[in-house]
Amino acid sequence: MARPLPNLAALAWHSGMLLDPVHFQWVERRQERLLAHARAAGLVAPWGFEHVQPWWDGASLGLESCRAVFPSGVAIAAPETDEVEPLTIGPVTDPGVSHTTIYLTAPRQDQLGRWSDRDALLRVQVEAADFLDDQSHPQEISVIRRRLRLARDGETLAGWDTLPVVRLRRKSNLDDEFEIDPTFIPPLLRVGASEVVVVKLDRLAIRIRDVAASVAGDLAGKRIGGAGMDSVTTFMVQKLQALNRVLGLLSPLEKQNDLHPFNLYVTLSSCLGELAFFGESRVMPDIEPYRHDVFGQQFEELRARFDDLLSAGFEPLFEPMPIALVDGRIWEADLNGWHPDTQGLMLAMPLGELDREAAMRTLRDAKVFGNKDVDVERYALAGLTLRPREHRLTGLPERFVYADVDLRASASERVEALRASPKLCVLLESPNRAPEQMALFCERGDT
Repeated sequence: MARPLPNLAALAWHSGMLLDPVHFQWVERRQERLLAHARAAGLVAPWGFEHVQPWWDGASLGLESCRAVFPSGVAIAAPETDEVEPLTIGPVTDPGVSHTTIYLTAPRQDQLGRWSDRDALLRVQVEAADFLDDQSHPQEISVIRRRLRLARDGETLAGWDTLPVVRLRRKSNLDDEFEIDPTFIPPLLRVGASEVVVVKLDRLAIRIRDVAASVAGDLAGKRIGGAGMDSVTTFMVQKLQALNRVLGLLSPLEKQNDLHPFNLYVTLSSCLGELAFFGESRVMPDIEPYRHDVFGQQFEELRARFDDLLSAGFEPLFEPMPIALVDGRIWEADLNGWHPDTQGLMLAMPLGELDREAAMRTLRDAKVFGNKDVDVERYALAGLTLRPREHRLTGLPERFVYADVDLRASASERVEALRASPKLCVLLESPNRAPEQMALFCERGDT
């Protein structure tokens, strides 16, 4: 069972906003290191739009508001923390061009911390009380806002992060006017921590408290402080301090009902960083034998539990995917296409590959129909490996479309049709609808 997502605005504000190097530069650097570690460990941090609302006046395109995380981990929120410049669309006179895709782009940092476009950064002064929610320090601090760009398909965007946001389509073959294509779905962010992660997190916190109490008890009979403290006692004090810092990091996760995988990963990585000190070579040599006793084994156990949480906390989950369009209505998909204000279903597949077993495991933890739990046995999944085709410009998988499959056929006939289809498909049966109202979502491509 999945827990719902919290609002992404908090993530974009606290974790993604660029701070001036004079103030809190370590926040941004720490986030980048954690994301680099996540990619090196084979983990995929969640990315996509949490919310997007475009506007189009026939000549220019802009975004009223949006909140998103780019594949590189850059989190943005416009207009709260970032600015999006409108894009003027010139006349498209080529009759062969029936549609064009518009991308939201953000500047990227290289390994040396240099920005791909310095002009895309704007330094502003804000009240620290507003930014840090601390009324006791009303002084101003300097922060950096990004100037995000909208770019047309085919533009050179080297050094920029990109997310496809809108597709414009020609109204008719004889008409030069374009409109927003409501059938195009941008990458949407809807992943959550499964119930097993919540249970493991609670057990981990309990175990850490037990270990901390054990260490405190061992130290109770020793003389703490002063230059005469022996190396073992010093080592135990350092470990107890690390445990208390870890408990402080875990406390916000225990108190909230919603766990965002990105926040979960950042917190657990920070906890691992606290514990990793004791496994590094700078630990004093005379402490090394002590690391192999019961106390040392307890820390190895905690590290293993953290590793287990990191691996379990990032299984992508399927959830409904509504999107607000230019007219302000919510459009969702059903069997007959895209309609405003209807009860429908939209799925966003994760990056990488999913085999049948992994997909079924994901479905068991998912909630795809509102608040109703998923009955996995009611779902039919084509026995194929899901390999999203990379987009030629952004490296993002293309979105999903309906497959040309007769939904009135039997289940076996539908699966055979899916296997024969040039489009890779995921077939899902709704527990709330008749079989002929099955929702079918596929990936555009030729795999």
